[in-house]
Amino acid sequence: MTPAARWFDSAGRLPYNPAEGTAGCRVYETASPSCYPPRRTMSKLTPDPERQAWDPSQVRRWVQVMVVSVLVCVAVGAAITLVMPRIFEARASLFVRQDTPSFRLPGDLGTLALPGQQTSSLDYALAILDSDEFARQILRSLRLASRREFTGGKQLTEQKLIERLRKSVRVTDGGTEGVIAIKASSTDPDLAARLANTFLDAFLERVNTESKRKSQFIRGKIRSLNNDLKRLEETLKDLSSRAEVINLSEQTRAAVQQAMSLQQQIHEATTELTAVASDLKNTGDLAELARLKARKQALEASRQEMQSALDRLRSEMKDVPAVALRQARLQREIDNKAKLYQVLSQQHELAQIQEQAETGVYKVLDRAVVPTSHARPKMLVNLAASFVAGLVVGFGVNLVISELRPT
Repeated sequence: MTPAARWFDSAGRLPYNPAEGTAGCRVYETASPSCYPPRRTMSKLTPDPERQAWDPSQVRRWVQVMVVSVLVCVAVGAAITLVMPRIFEARASLFVRQDTPSFRLPGDLGTLALPGQQTSSLDYALAILDSDEFARQILRSLRLASRREFTGGKQLTEQKLIERLRKSVRVTDGGTEGVIAIKASSTDPDLAARLANTFLDAFLERVNTESKRKSQFIRGKIRSLNNDLKRLEETLKDLSSRAEVINLSEQTRAAVQQAMSLQQQIHEATTELTAVASDLKNTGDLAELARLKARKQALEASRQEMQSALDRLRSEMKDVPAVALRQARLQREIDNKAKLYQVLSQQHELAQIQEQAETGVYKVLDRAVVPTSHARPKMLVNLAASFVAGLVVGFGVNLVISELRPT
C-alpha cells in the first residue's frame, strides 16, 4: 500500500500543486522528503564538464607546449649545426674496361698472369683499393700520421690510421657498369681532394709496375735460360772434341730419358708428401684428416713404385759408360731448355703486348677538385629533423601533463 504523501512547494508552503510545474517536495509518512526540480528545466540541464574532450584551456595548453618544444628543438639543432666541424667531400671516378683479352702462361709461369686473367678487372681494382697494403702506401705517401687535420691531434697506431683512412675514403662500385667511385672527406678541403687523387694515382702506378714487373721477370728468365743453354752446349761440345762421345742405341737413350723423368717425378712426390705431412699436423677437421691420410698413403705407394722402376732402370744401364749417360742427360737437358726458351720468348712478346694494352684497361674519368663548400653538416636537413623532433617531444610532454594534471 502506497503511503500517504503531502506536497510542499520549494518554500515549504501548502498546498502544493504539482501541475504548476514549480519546484517542490513530496513527503511520505514513512520516508524522507523527495525533491524534484521543475519539470520545465529538466531538458535544459548543464552538460558535464568532465565529458568535454577539448575545452579551450586544454587546446591553448597543447598549442603552447608544442610551439615551445619545436622552437627549443630547432634552436638546439641550429646551434649544434653551427658548432659542428665542417666536412668537405671530393669525388673522383675510374673507368674499368671489361673486355680485355687474356693471355695465359704455361705451367709454373701461371703466376705471371695479369690480374684480369683470374678475376675481372673491376674486382681486381676494388680488391687492391680496399687492401691494407694499399692503405699503408697512401699513409706513407701523404704522411697522414703527422697531419693534425687527419689524426685530430692524437697519436694513432698504424691500425687506427688505416681504420680512419677507410672511414675518410669510400671506394664503391659507382652503379654504372665498369665505373669505380672514390669519395674522400676531410675537414681540410685540400686534403680531401689530395686523398681522392692519390688513390687514383697510386692505383694506376701499381698496375703499371705490376705489368712491367711481369715482363721483366720473363725477360730475366729468358736471359738465364740462354746462359744455361750456352753452358750446356759448350759442355757437350767439349765432350765431342775429346772423342768421348759414345753412340747410344735408341733403347738406351729411351731408358736414360725415362730414368731422368722418374727422378723428377720422385722429387715432386716427395715435395707433396712434405706438404701433406705439414697439413696433417695442423688440421682439426676429421673429414680433411681422413682425406690427407689417404692422399699420403697414395703418394707413398706411388713414390715407392717409381723408386722401384728407377732402380730397375739403373740396373739395366749399369753396363752403359758413364760418359754416355752424361751425354744423354746433357742432350735431354738441352732439348728441354730449348723448348722452354722458345715458349718464354713467345710469352715475352705477349706480355709486352698486354703491357701496352693494359694502359687502356683503367681510365680516369674525373679527378677530384678542391671543394669550395662543405658537404656536412647540412643546416636545412638538421633543422627539418629538429622540427620533427620538436613535434614528437611536444606531443609526449602534453600526454604526460594530461595524465598528471586533473581536469
